This record gives sequence, C-alpha cells and structure tokens, in this order.
Amino acid sequence: MSIKHELISIIKQNTSIIYEDVVLSDETDILNDLGFSSISIMQLIVEIEDKFGIEFDEMLQYEEIDTLEKISNYVTEKVSDKDRLIKVKP
Repeated sequence: MSIKHELISIIKQNTSIIYEDVVLSDETDILNDLGFSSISIMQLIVEIEDKFGIEFDEMLQYEEIDTLEKISNYVTEKVSDKDRLIKVKP
C-alpha cells in the first residue's frame, strides 16, 4: 500500500462520523473539510509518526501539512530520509 493510501486510511479512522462520507482528494483540507480540531490534528500526527517510524519537525506549521497532498509529500520525504540514514549506517 502506498504512503498516500495508508494516510487516507489513518485520516478516515480519525475522522468524525459527520465527515465520514467526504471524498478525500489531494486538495482536501484536513482541518476545514474534515472537521479536525487542533487536538485531533496532534493525535493524527502521533499516529502517523508511529505508523511510519518518523518524527514531525517541532517547528512545522500546520499550513505545511494542511492538505492530503502536502502531508503525503511531507511523510514521503521523511520516510525517504529515514531510509537513506538506515542505508548509510554500517
């Protein structure tokens, strides 16, 4: 399963029943279109970090990951960075 499809699954698991029928596209705004609060965004980030074995940057701004496309690109980059580091270690 691709990173984007795994993210869609995680997001849907954390989406309120009110928004469960919203079709997720690259431009879906997680906060505005899916009704996430600041607390639920933090819970989502923790779940994504656990799933992919990555850590989000402490200084990351919400606007950098506010859509499915942006968060997918961010996670893909973090996973790639992690994989590169693993390959470099002796």
